[in-house]
Amino acid sequence: LGMHFAGQWLKWEELRSRANPDKRRFSNFDFALRVSMYRESSLFFDNLVKENLPLLDLIDSDYSFLNQRLAIHYNVPGVTNAGFQKVMLDDPNRGGVIGMGSVLTVTSLPLRSSPAVRGNYVLTEVLGTPPPAPPMNVPQLPDDDEELEFTSFRNALIKHREDPNCYPCHVEIDQLGFGLENYDAIGRWREFQNDQPVDSKGVLPDGSKFSNPKELKGILMSRRDQFARNVVEKALSYALGRELTPYDRPTVRNITDKLIADGYRTQTLFIEVARSYPFLNCRGDDFIQY
Repeated sequence: LGMHFAGQWLKWEELRSRANPDKRRFSNFDFALRVSMYRESSLFFDNLVKENLPLLDLIDSDYSFLNQRLAIHYNVPGVTNAGFQKVMLDDPNRGGVIGMGSVLTVTSLPLRSSPAVRGNYVLTEVLGTPPPAPPMNVPQLPDDDEELEFTSFRNALIKHREDPNCYPCHVEIDQLGFGLENYDAIGRWREFQNDQPVDSKGVLPDGSKFSNPKELKGILMSRRDQFARNVVEKALSYALGRELTPYDRPTVRNITDKLIADGYRTQTLFIEVARSYPFLNCRGDDFIQY
């Protein structure tokens, strides 16, 4: 489940293929770090299942699974073992999937972080509310943040958002992405970008405000029931091997209610999916009705 279900849903599976940070810009991103990031994420989800912990730990947690290589990358002291171990995190900005190097890397471009991609990730994969598809023929921002004509990438996105074709999508995804700008394209914490202080403040359409990843996670936690429904939809679709249809909505609602009532426990999710009518009555490709 940690490798395949969560890896596909939360995108760290893309570390195996799509994620390719520029080797000159990020020379310390080597194969060992790539594997360590992947292992952290899959071990984290495996632990949720084995220990029957709340799925809300995916949004915010005070622990992770690190080895020495990854601990150095995150600037977490006290980890000297090459093997992975559960580590308590003192930095409240780091816990949860949006603080993991795997997610931060796969939601970046080779030469820079991408607030738009990261904001889209939060909306789509965490909350299950994807923004509209981008329109055709919209000018793209530079792939390298050092080529910007503006003093900061935030200013470049604000200018980009002035295009009426871009505004509907970017009004929310950019704000969410700004909350993660303290992380560079391979998930290292930074205070400056191109010699300018990182501005990670954001205001969402509903008026919610945040100024760092910790506060952003607090907003996501306030939408925990929305997150729960999204997780149920992802798990049921994965179990059935197909996209969900309107006929699946009562099942999703029923499993979501049970998941919330049981404190968002991870095992409850998978047990209820396995007990559901669609799963117990799904048909294989070789089914023939007489």
